[in-house]
Amino acid sequence: RFYLNFNLSYKKILIFPIVLGIIIFLYEPIKRVFTNRIIGVTFNDGGIYTSGRDIIYAEAIQMIKEKPLFGYGIDSFTVLTGQVYPHNLLLGMMVEVGLIGAVIFIGFTVFAIWFIFKLKRTPIFIFSGLPLYMIIVQMLSGEFYDFRYYFLWSIPLLYFGLNKKTEYV
Repeated sequence: RFYLNFNLSYKKILIFPIVLGIIIFLYEPIKRVFTNRIIGVTFNDGGIYTSGRDIIYAEAIQMIKEKPLFGYGIDSFTVLTGQVYPHNLLLGMMVEVGLIGAVIFIGFTVFAIWFIFKLKRTPIFIFSGLPLYMIIVQMLSGEFYDFRYYFLWSIPLLYFGLNKKTEYV
């Protein structure tokens, strides 16, 4: 048998109308913002709005095909295309440092996943997932230079991950 235990208190009874009032009060502005900014921008005139990233990706891929192994050099995408960056970390690294950049990127991803598993039973587990989060966020918006925060965060994770004498508070 399955029994559902539900306690009703005055606090819950008083909180319910307050939360309901806030939802009713905020519904229209949230709906308007969602409709205009998310739906309207994403699906503009029946087509998907990519803000020009499809063109930027195509340029980056063409550059990678021309020099796949070593790339064009640091900050070359900006110099050669006039765009700030390709809005994709892997494409940016491959354009600038070629296949070597892809290998480094894969290494960073493995490094981040390794820390998640290594520190999963510690109090700093929540911080161990941060490098993977940084990679995912950086993947679609940013450039190689913005990735410096990953390197900075890797230093304490290396310390805690590799130092067996560290006591986790």
